Amino acid sequence: MIEEILRLKVTNFTPLLVGWYEPNIVDPIGLRPTELKGIWRWWARAFACGVLYDRGCNPLPSDLVKIVGKDLGLGYAGVNIGGKSAMPSKYIIRVNETFEPTNFKKASINKTDLKELQRIVLLLGGRPESLEPNNAEKVILKRRGKGGVERTLELYLPQSRFYTISLFSTESDSNKKAAAVLSFLSAIMLMGIGKGGRRGLGSLDIIEIEKQPEINGKRINELSLKVEDLVDKTYEHFRNLDSIKDPQCTKKSIDKNLPNFPCLSKNHEDITSIYHVEARDESKKAFDVFKDLHNLFNLSMRSRERNFPKICSNLKEYDWFLGIPRKGKYKEEKEGGKSEEWRRPSPVILSAHDNKIFGNGAFLTVLASADWPDIMINGKQIDSQQIGDAKKTFENCLKAYCSTKYKITRIWPRRLK
Repeated sequence: MIEEILRLKVTNFTPLLVGWYEPNIVDPIGLRPTELKGIWRWWARAFACGVLYDRGCNPLPSDLVKIVGKDLGLGYAGVNIGGKSAMPSKYIIRVNETFEPTNFKKASINKTDLKELQRIVLLLGGRPESLEPNNAEKVILKRRGKGGVERTLELYLPQSRFYTISLFSTESDSNKKAAAVLSFLSAIMLMGIGKGGRRGLGSLDIIEIEKQPEINGKRINELSLKVEDLVDKTYEHFRNLDSIKDPQCTKKSIDKNLPNFPCLSKNHEDITSIYHVEARDESKKAFDVFKDLHNLFNLSMRSRERNFPKICSNLKEYDWFLGIPRKGKYKEEKEGGKSEEWRRPSPVILSAHDNKIFGNGAFLTVLASADWPDIMINGKQIDSQQIGDAKKTFENCLKAYCSTKYKITRIWPRRLK
């Protein structure tokens, strides 16, 4: 029997750039279930990986696909050695556009700030020259490129789209259902949607939880959860999944080996860090924090920042840690003059929120894992040592940068005793 187990009212706190068949125009529907399902699967795998890694296992991505797809119930498209075929998902996501709530108070955001966002500059091939309103929800940014050709980019303005997200399930196991719901909420709080989602664009604010299951006998809004509590409870419920309680994986020494997949490890601070960044006073809003941290990913924009901490100059050596572009300088020459261009998204994930349910401000997740291309950059091989050093260097820069403007706290994993 299918039942509705979760219903949320949300809005986009940051600009929303959801792709369409025309790349410079946003999807008229805005938010689609497939986008939510995609980030949900990724974070569910990160939780499963973290629990297994803390138990001495180093699962392969294919193992995590099976655990999340078959045990948690998000759907599995592979085929087992025993001949069992794919398993459909036990969960259905439905998204309906709604009107702006009558008592909703919008944050004060200057539209011209959108022209300074690094991801928008990247998509346009340079700084936008004009910003024109398309309607109450959208703006079009324009720039003349090479040969005078005009390039345009459409986006949804912050807090311009309002949706009701409903999660339906046929799952009867209370622990699996709780793990699914909590990981879904964690995904929304820790990552944005659409283009630039890892950079905080498309961050969804949860305005209201209209329907929710009981977690250990209590409703979610009765638990007064912050993001770190939400991650904690999700981790604990993943520990009780059947395939994780009795893991069928080869145990390896993890002292010197990074996990094969980005994971939320509770016992290894060198693998997982989640930071909360918030304004020190009311003159700076959550959107200001987001804008500054969003532009921290770009070397040229970091160099424009006045009084930028000297410690961040070391980050130039590890700039690849902030993402290897699809087209760029990181190539491997092949036989016959051909080259293979590498791409690897940054393991630094930003989200920003202005709601009272799970917390305000920006959240930065920094993950270290072994799934990097086996290439040389700046004369050095990307290996476990380089990845670990890059993570430390970025975090030192982040803390030094934020300490001059904001309050930064590492909220998860909680301090190990």
